[in-house]
Amino acid sequence: MRIALVITELYPGGAERCLTNLAIYLRRSGHAPHVVSLWSLPPASRRQLVDMLLTEGIEVESIAWDYSWQTPAALRRLRRRLSELQPDITQSFLFHANVACAWACRGLHTQLVGGARVVQPNRWRRLLQRWASGRMQRLVCVSQDVAESCHRTERIPQEKLTVIPNGIAVDRSALPQVRWEAFGLPKSARVILYVGRLDSQKGLLEFMERADSILSLLPDHHLVLMGEGPLADALQHRMTAAQHRDHMHLVGWHPDAIAWMQAAEMLILPAKYEGMPNVVLEAMAVARPVVCFHVEGIRELLGDAAGAELQTVPAGDYDSFARSVVRIASDPGLQRELGEANLHRIDSRFSLATHMQSYVDTYTHLLQGSSQ
Repeated sequence: MRIALVITELYPGGAERCLTNLAIYLRRSGHAPHVVSLWSLPPASRRQLVDMLLTEGIEVESIAWDYSWQTPAALRRLRRRLSELQPDITQSFLFHANVACAWACRGLHTQLVGGARVVQPNRWRRLLQRWASGRMQRLVCVSQDVAESCHRTERIPQEKLTVIPNGIAVDRSALPQVRWEAFGLPKSARVILYVGRLDSQKGLLEFMERADSILSLLPDHHLVLMGEGPLADALQHRMTAAQHRDHMHLVGWHPDAIAWMQAAEMLILPAKYEGMPNVVLEAMAVARPVVCFHVEGIRELLGDAAGAELQTVPAGDYDSFARSVVRIASDPGLQRELGEANLHRIDSRFSLATHMQSYVDTYTHLLQGSSQ
C-alpha cells in the first residue's frame, strides 16, 4: 500500500509520535509511507521524530503552511502533492490536517482516513470536523470517549468511527539516566512531575493555586513542570510568589521525557479535556502512579488496574486532585503498588505492534471494499 500520512506539524508530541511509530511500522511491514507536515519542519533541536523517519528511509516533506495568510496557496500545494503521490490511503492526524485533507483529497482516487485525538471544545471546530468527516471513509478515534463525543456532538455516523488507542513499547533498561541536579534540585529529590504543553487545556494555573498547600504537607518533595507553552510566564510568576518557591521548578522542554518520568515518584495531569493522554501511557509504562482527572481516555488507560480509583478524580475537582497527590506521594509502598499495576495493564493491553496493526487492518478493509 502507498500511504500518505499528513499531520499538522512534527514537533515531538503524542500524535506526532503515533504518526512516527505508524510510518516506521508500515515501512517495516513492506508498505510505502510518505509523511507530509503542514507546518515547516522543526529546528534541529526538536527534529528527533523527523530524524527517526529519515533513518528508516521514509520521505518527509513540508507544505510550509506557517501563517494563516498562506492558507489558499498551502491547500493548493497539498492537493498537488497528494495528486502526485497517488496514495491508496491518505491518513490525516489532528484537526488542521483533517480539514486540509478533506479539501485537498476531493476528486482524488484515495481513501481518506481522519484522526481524532481529543474532544473538540470549540463549536466551530466541531462544525468543521463534521464537514470534513463527510469526505472521509473513516475517522480513527484515539479512545471510545472521543468516538462517543464525535457521534454525539458532531453527529458523525457510528459506522465511520473506528477506535484505535495509543500503543507503546518501552525498553525500560535502555532509558538514559537523568539527574535532578541539572535543574538545581537535590540529587535525591522526591519529584512530583508534570510533562506537557503549558496551556489552559492542562489546568495548570488552577492546580498551582493548591501547590503551596500540597508542598506544605510534603516537605521533602519538589514539583517539576516540564514543557513549554503560552502559560510559561504566568506559571513562573506564580512560582516566584509562592511560599514554597524553592521546591517549584519550571524546566522547559526536554527530550526523553519518559526517562524523567521514570526518575520521578509520580506524574500529574490536571487536564480539563483530553483524548487519550500519551504522557499517562508513558508514565504507566515505566511503572509510575499518576493523578489525573476523569477525562476522555482515562477510563480506557487505567481501566480495572488496582488503585485506578486513587489515581483519578472527578473532572474539575482540584481539591480532590490535591488530596490524591498528597496521599500517593506520602506512601512509597502505595506508589510501588500502583506503579506495578499500571505497568501490568500497559503490558497486557497497549502493545504498540497490536495497535499499529489495527491501522493496517483498517486500510486493508477499506481498499478491499473500494475494489468490489
